Amino acid sequence: MAFERPSERPFKRSWLGLDNAGKIFLSTMTSADTKVFRLTACLKDRVRPDLLQEALDLVYPKFPLYHATIRRGLFWYFMEDTTLQPQVEEENAIPCAQIYRSGYRGLLFRVLYRENRIHLEVFHALSDGSGAMTFFQALLLYYGDLYFKSLNRPLPIPLPSTDPVPAKEDSFITFFAQKKNRRPLDLGQDRGSISRVKGPITPDARQNIVEVSLPLKPALQKAKASGASLTTYLSALFMKALYRALPAKKRAKKDQKIVLSCPVDLRRLYPNQTVRNFFATVMLPFTFKAGQEASTQSICQTIGPILKQSSGKDYLDSKVRTLVHFEKSLPIRLLPLYVKDVGLRLINSFNNLSITGAITNLGSFPLHPTMNHMVDHMIILSSAVRPQVSIISYEDSLTLTINSPLASTLFQEAFLDILAEEGLEPEELYRSYEGKENSKAESHPYPPIPVRQNYPLATAILLFGTLGSSFLYLVLYALDLIHFSYAPVALALLTVVLVVTGILRNRHNPVWLVTLQSMILSLGAVAIDFASGFRGWSISWALPGIFSGSIIAGEIVMAVSSEFRARGALFNLSSIGLALLPLLFILLTWAKPIWPSIVTVVLALLSLTLGLIFRRKHIAEEGKRKWFF
Repeated sequence: MAFERPSERPFKRSWLGLDNAGKIFLSTMTSADTKVFRLTACLKDRVRPDLLQEALDLVYPKFPLYHATIRRGLFWYFMEDTTLQPQVEEENAIPCAQIYRSGYRGLLFRVLYRENRIHLEVFHALSDGSGAMTFFQALLLYYGDLYFKSLNRPLPIPLPSTDPVPAKEDSFITFFAQKKNRRPLDLGQDRGSISRVKGPITPDARQNIVEVSLPLKPALQKAKASGASLTTYLSALFMKALYRALPAKKRAKKDQKIVLSCPVDLRRLYPNQTVRNFFATVMLPFTFKAGQEASTQSICQTIGPILKQSSGKDYLDSKVRTLVHFEKSLPIRLLPLYVKDVGLRLINSFNNLSITGAITNLGSFPLHPTMNHMVDHMIILSSAVRPQVSIISYEDSLTLTINSPLASTLFQEAFLDILAEEGLEPEELYRSYEGKENSKAESHPYPPIPVRQNYPLATAILLFGTLGSSFLYLVLYALDLIHFSYAPVALALLTVVLVVTGILRNRHNPVWLVTLQSMILSLGAVAIDFASGFRGWSISWALPGIFSGSIIAGEIVMAVSSEFRARGALFNLSSIGLALLPLLFILLTWAKPIWPSIVTVVLALLSLTLGLIFRRKHIAEEGKRKWFF
């Protein structure tokens, strides 16, 4: 069954453009919203890492797309062929941890194992669930073949051959780029305000997860009795759980509109073999009347026709074609990538405000009958910024993963209660948080991972630091104890917020990010000063305020992130280097008054001293890595 890698390069050229969905995922990805999903096979026996690595070595050459890494172009991101070889790893991070960040040159997927579980985690810019399922199926088949051979047992059924899967085809272009564009169909959905489950997120935005197994046939029967498909039926139950998770006073006071985001696999309507992204997203709205929890059947009767129509070819054809033509339009193509990134992130943020939750149903996970002797059930999980339910079935088992990054677990508990009320007898496989005493999970299949970035602590420091500093300034000014401009204070606070938020979102290298943001703000201030006749306020007030803010931001990030304490030592040194520039302004007599520059320089020297005392080992280690050649 050995397979030799073809001599030709996987992409036939060394690079390949991203598809329509992949471009959006790259621009909107952060460490809190990683755009990573995972497929999990729960085996009946413990995983053999040596056999899993051997299976991966055999399967990897057959999927050229998975040989890709991401590079930045001037106008778009693109994928580049790499000779890197994937290595199986024991799971040692939170589920769906970040794969890609700016400057990353590694593969866009990982194969993990722990106890009896095999995980395939994929960055969504590379592939969608259906495309990744093809890769995972092949991996499991090869693993099963090797496993049976290691036991000197004949295969119950011969293993089928697996041909290489082409990487080049972008199905969005194939099916939508050449057709005449027309406006998307209007389904006449209400555009009213959207209810959302709010609250603080977990310390490092990790997911609170509940894995539930249901018997497939009873679930299908319940859906049929409600006059709905399985996806519609489970969406209705999900909506009820979200409704119950809203504050009781809010529910009693006015109507609550719940909107679910639901991906639709376009391969169903446009048959092709692509393993790249090829899906569209539809919205399912339902409005609960004030103080009334609607029945499951009434919700199904409302959202069923909407799902049927919005997942039909007419609607999806017009919607996706519009998106593709927008991407390919000349004005959009000519925009620099940085501008596209900012624009797409803003659009994504506004779009998130119109969604209450997300539901995805990958459907049945078909495996060769050989694997029936090895696989117990399948699981799908996706990183989420809001409540989410992911569904997959295998044989006669239906698995639901209920997750969100919110610290509150009200909606997870409400969903479990609703499943029980429906008579579906949910079997709880695992939960990542302490809950009811009826949990049937005997062990935790995920490793305990310490918190690396404390988002709530950073948010609290930013909020109270900003409010406290502003209030103290106003009090001192009112008491006639100070007589200077508030501009440097405001600029320092603005710099702190921008830098801390950007670094904890972890899109870029921290050293590069703090330098870039400080320089942009500084150059902007100097440019405005020159444009208005240059009165010197940028040198005397603005630059010291911005550089002071960079120093404070660095200390906050070090305080709330063990990750940056370990690998961000040079980050502080870059801030200190910029903050020493006002010393030059003083020596050249450019700064009038000089006290903001003096404060900035003193702050920089204090930070440098503390860093050399308490973080000298990190600085030495980071310096060795940076200067190694």
